[in-house]
Amino acid sequence: MIRVLVIDDSATMRILLKKIIDKNEYMECVGVAPNPVDAKEIIRDRRPDVITLDVEMPKMSGLEFLERMMHFTPIPVIMISTLTEAGSTSALSALELGAVDFIAKPKLDMAENMDSYADEIYRKIQMAARAKVLKLSSPLPPMSLNDAAPEKNPGAAAIVGDRIVGIGAGTGGVSALREILMTMPEDCPPILAVQHLPAAFMDSLAKRLDHLCKPRVKIAEHGESVRKGCIYISGGNSKLTITSVNDGYRLACAPSSDSEKSKKTVDTLFVSLATAVGKNGIGVILTGAGGDGAMGIRSMMEVGAFNIAQSADSCVVYDMPQAAISSCGISEVLALPDISKKILS
Repeated sequence: MIRVLVIDDSATMRILLKKIIDKNEYMECVGVAPNPVDAKEIIRDRRPDVITLDVEMPKMSGLEFLERMMHFTPIPVIMISTLTEAGSTSALSALELGAVDFIAKPKLDMAENMDSYADEIYRKIQMAARAKVLKLSSPLPPMSLNDAAPEKNPGAAAIVGDRIVGIGAGTGGVSALREILMTMPEDCPPILAVQHLPAAFMDSLAKRLDHLCKPRVKIAEHGESVRKGCIYISGGNSKLTITSVNDGYRLACAPSSDSEKSKKTVDTLFVSLATAVGKNGIGVILTGAGGDGAMGIRSMMEVGAFNIAQSADSCVVYDMPQAAISSCGISEVLALPDISKKILS
């Protein structure tokens, strides 16, 4: 039985979530609270396995509560708020602080789709219940996307024979991706990254990383040349691939839809790396749910690429690395802090 605590300032939302959760035979809503202050006693007495948490609440914001909790007694958290729907900085902050996932509050016209909304809640609670959330060890840099990022000049275009890095990440990947990319030098090899998130979040994610990292970080654009010292983030509504042209490489972005439940965006990237880059590719599989990337990274291994999987003890959800290892597509399994060192070596 998964024990769930609902923290939301909306009485309607508290009633709705409790009703949905208690309807599932494998879940129990052990309490509801209008704000984090009132929730403290429930957390202490009922010891929930998962918390659903609103962002904007009286007495203490959801983000402030999340940061405090993750510093001292981490519990898997799913953010539920209208603020998470439009790719806001609040949603990214929550994911960076250790929230496992997020669900948008239902719109007024969602009554006829409430069954699919409940299914989404069940799926994400089940995933959160088996997630490994770690304590925050140090304060995160403040989120500031309104300030202009420092001027950066990517290096020369990559030529055939240069190392090209592909990274795939899912649940828990926002903070893992940030940790790896922040250690990259200004002249790092080109990096292509796919992070499982709705398209609305991707522009904010790229801007956030561009503020924090020495290399240039940007959303990948169809047809652009791949350059050293540049990190390309898939836009979320497209499938990112790389092709070899003349003596260099170009990106391709094929349209995709958030509604494609079975889309394999990491696999698509890795297969293209196997074809275009061959043994000069480096594949990296980070924390995430599901098996996306396993088939593609096996393709990279078969052409001689060096591939890395994040270790179980540093993953929020180990599914993606485990599937890649099971596919015999991994050269080395490393803890998160060691991955960037291996890439550069």
